[in-house]
Amino acid sequence: MSKTKIEWTNETDNIIVAKDGGWWCRKCSPGCEHCYAEALNRNAFFHGNGRDYVGHPPKLRLREDIFATWSNQRKPRRHFISSMTDVFGGWVPRSWIFRFLDAMASTPRQTFQVLTKRADQMAEHVAAWLDARGADRIPLNIWLGFTAENQECFDRRWNCIEPLVHRLGVVFVSAEPLLGAITLPENFLALKWRAQVIAGGESGDQARPMHPDWARGLRDQCHEAEVCFFFKQWGEWIAGDHVDGLPEHEPKRICKLALDGTQANDVTMPYEKRNGMKTVVLIGKKITGRILDDCTWQQMPYAHSICRVCGCSEFQACPSGRYWIDEEHTLCSECAPGTRLGPAPAISGLTDALRKAGVL
Repeated sequence: MSKTKIEWTNETDNIIVAKDGGWWCRKCSPGCEHCYAEALNRNAFFHGNGRDYVGHPPKLRLREDIFATWSNQRKPRRHFISSMTDVFGGWVPRSWIFRFLDAMASTPRQTFQVLTKRADQMAEHVAAWLDARGADRIPLNIWLGFTAENQECFDRRWNCIEPLVHRLGVVFVSAEPLLGAITLPENFLALKWRAQVIAGGESGDQARPMHPDWARGLRDQCHEAEVCFFFKQWGEWIAGDHVDGLPEHEPKRICKLALDGTQANDVTMPYEKRNGMKTVVLIGKKITGRILDDCTWQQMPYAHSICRVCGCSEFQACPSGRYWIDEEHTLCSECAPGTRLGPAPAISGLTDALRKAGVL
């Protein structure tokens, strides 16, 4: 468990690691081409093991010691699970997947953001876990997400998730690196506040530029349908019309980018409205920031609230009726008068945990 600079979460929990240190994953789509996790894993300074994310996996282990820390956290936090690998990769045993889902379900005050590029395997394993535990729906504190860098990846992965969506709480999409325009289908937009789209440009030495209208298109679709939109970053590149007001900088490269992703390095090329050509500037992630059209977009899904004292949830009113005292929805009116906060209430057994989370 460690703090992170990832804007849409509070901490990262890399629960699957290589036995000899570092991590391992396997590339599977265009978004993996310049994988930040692989770059970190190659570097001993970041405790990597020097391996590339190809070939056969090394011996791995499940960090069950991290599970124990979740129940000791009094303050609700968002946990991004395994930022350095894919927990639904084919190299992860189903028994491990069941164990970490059990641990998440038994800690309803914490929110777990589980992201994958292997939506087919995620849907299969989660459905099997729910059936094995006799539950109709996944606990509300487990948010399931998939990466979608372009339309083809979105359609393929959403088609795997959509049949299971009636058993899920929050569904989120990480469109980072955003490499093309994405049109969100009506059955995704119908989820409204239960859905979230996180968009961002690529970072790293070989980053590919993001067309500003790709991000704007996602934002506008989300805004109209009341789906949560989170603009994470421009990445290394930024739109030419967003350069004013940034700190002084020396552009490393300037080009024009069409809506289909075609680059034209001749910046004197006339603007072609037909192709939606826009000027993009390579100046570095530290300068570009995360402002899109004069606004910071950081909407978060509203799945559930858990009282940090008694553990009642959005779907479990306290005996005398309940309303939330604080803005973070972590203290209910039943527990507020004269409350002295102590350790989180103990929850024994998965059945009780699922009941606490509003599943059973």
